[in-house]
Amino acid sequence: MNDRSANHNASPFPFFPHPAKGETVYSLFCRCNARMAATGGQLLQELTGQRRNTPLLAALPGYLPKIASRMPHGHPWRDATLIVREHTSLPYFTYFDDARERDECVVRLSVSMSSHPFSMALGLSRNQCRASAPHPRYCLTCAEEDRQALGFSLFKREHQLPGVAVCWKHTTELSEGCSRCGFYPLKGVPLLMAGRCLCDEGILPLRADTKLPVVKEPLVWLAQQSAFMVNSSGTACRNIRESLRQASLERGWGRGCLLDHIKLAHGVENRFGREALEWLGVPVWTDGQPAVWIRRLLNGQLQGQKRSPSIHFLLVLGALYESVEIFEQSILYGATSRTFTSPSISGSAYPPWGEEFFRLLKSAECGLPGISKRIGVPVYKLVEEARRRHWRVILSRQTRKKVGDQTVIAVKEDLRQGIEKITIMRRYGCSEWALTLIELDEPGLNDRYWNSARMRTREKNRRRLREYLAIHPSATRSDILRDLSGVYDALVTNDKEWFFEHIPKKSVTRTVCCKARVDWDALDNQKQLEVQNIIEQMLATGAKPVQVTATAVLKKAQLLSKYNNNPRKFELVRQVLQTRCEGHSEFLQRRVAWAVGQMASKAEPISVNKLRRLAGVPAHIVRKHKQLVIDVAGGLSAIINGRSFFSQ
Repeated sequence: MNDRSANHNASPFPFFPHPAKGETVYSLFCRCNARMAATGGQLLQELTGQRRNTPLLAALPGYLPKIASRMPHGHPWRDATLIVREHTSLPYFTYFDDARERDECVVRLSVSMSSHPFSMALGLSRNQCRASAPHPRYCLTCAEEDRQALGFSLFKREHQLPGVAVCWKHTTELSEGCSRCGFYPLKGVPLLMAGRCLCDEGILPLRADTKLPVVKEPLVWLAQQSAFMVNSSGTACRNIRESLRQASLERGWGRGCLLDHIKLAHGVENRFGREALEWLGVPVWTDGQPAVWIRRLLNGQLQGQKRSPSIHFLLVLGALYESVEIFEQSILYGATSRTFTSPSISGSAYPPWGEEFFRLLKSAECGLPGISKRIGVPVYKLVEEARRRHWRVILSRQTRKKVGDQTVIAVKEDLRQGIEKITIMRRYGCSEWALTLIELDEPGLNDRYWNSARMRTREKNRRRLREYLAIHPSATRSDILRDLSGVYDALVTNDKEWFFEHIPKKSVTRTVCCKARVDWDALDNQKQLEVQNIIEQMLATGAKPVQVTATAVLKKAQLLSKYNNNPRKFELVRQVLQTRCEGHSEFLQRRVAWAVGQMASKAEPISVNKLRRLAGVPAHIVRKHKQLVIDVAGGLSAIINGRSFFSQ
């Protein structure tokens, strides 16, 4: 019978307490163990089929279908999906996934006896920040409050999440055991409720982490937002990467429509601090450059293709919004859910303030800052709208005079050639705002700039690849990916045909190693001789006899698997086995005769008790071979005990 049918037919467990809100699976097992006389191992055996508590302590507990099948009738945990949604950390790990994917994950975990393959599929083992604490954590204040309000203390899933070291409710540091008794679960006590230990004077909390950052505010924020996520049904955002990318661009962390990873890294670091990020194991800098996770997290091409840890999204979200709840409200109200629109798109409907903006722009009554104040729209949105619709914002006399006519002409020419804007600003000593005004003075200049910039970047990457190939002419795609990762990514993404044309995929010549044909007749002759020698050795007198069986002989000859696969190829071996192998009765006779010979050589009187001990066979077998014992003893002149069964 398979596990599923066994679980279905298993009789319910007579008693199991009802779970509290947010209580972990391990915590409820501890409460049940405190109410019953059974040991923790017996309880685990009854409800999970094994005696280890490790599967219940994992980030995603295992044996949930088995546990659900053993629950009493009417217990809420008869539904394994309810256990997953309300008493595990899965809602946190899948918070930023699509709603359909979240539901599929719930079903997969609820029917999996082992959660390890599912955790591997979610990528929890690859996260820099541990998916779960190594020991169950608790807040001493929460434990006291629960004991007064509910009559018992419990472990809460909000305290077991990645990067959580303080209580989201009391902002106190979490503990994971007793300073005198050790870490949870205590040695010899697999199931013990939160805030309890084996000390007579009461528990002395053991801090979960003794090297927390000095500034606790980022840790408190992470704990509060993680608790919000694990108790939520998931985000309303359809594309979390695009939404956070758009919000970053609106914050000013970009260059045009491209995300500036350096600004993004600075934004995350300014919000949480370098000390807290390094403590979490997710620093934003690597050798002075933005870390890999910063560069790849908001890449739209990875949506649906690669899973990123929830804490990465949470850190970027925290740098942009005050809380996850405010982010969700902005998504529902459409503040950041729109897709970034390319500057070349024109002819679409006006925004609500578009007509008034165009009227003021055409009248030239005031500049962009003045228009922004009149219609109550941020300046960057006005700049974006003017670029999209190719509206000209005439350069004011004051700006033209300050910058200079020759400089304006030179700046426009550099923009047409796609020279980086930071280089232009340094070359002519103008500000970013002045550069934007010069660009808006010529409709379509922004489009030409980006087209030229893309061409310059493409030629730059091609030139770097040619220089690399001149030094390494036999380089493969893997070599380029290792040595020029940025060039490789850019060319494969934006210049794929040229890259594949110049770096063709090299076919690997595989050497086919054919095994030599087996000469079965020769092997049969060889093994026949080996089998005969083995049988002679097993039948030789001296050592304690071992039954000569076909299996024992074939194992010694290292032929068991081949012989069982095709006995017809070993005809000679089969004939030897049929004639020389002995049955069980023959073996018993040989064993008894050997024991008689051993006692005769030591001049030891023969009796049933001594003979059966030496032969290693039951007494009734020895009595059954009475005549054999007498005959062998007579031939060897052995002494038979006068009071034994053989002298009668």
